[in-house]
Amino acid sequence: MLGLLIDAYENKHYPIEAIKIRMEEMELKQVDLVGVIGGKSRVSEILNRKRKLTVEMIRNLTLK
Repeated sequence: MLGLLIDAYENKHYPIEAIKIRMEEMELKQVDLVGVIGGKSRVSEILNRKRKLTVEMIRNLTLK
């Protein structure tokens, strides 16, 4: 139960960290997300928390 609560909290408050961890696990670089999230600058903005993920971006990430 506690694990589920922690997971829900982290997903709500730290979704970008989850993306970065998954990128590390899959040995991906920012450039590998260009086709999934958008352009190079858009990927950078997302990973640096300057722009929020859209529903479409999230869907594209889940399909990768």
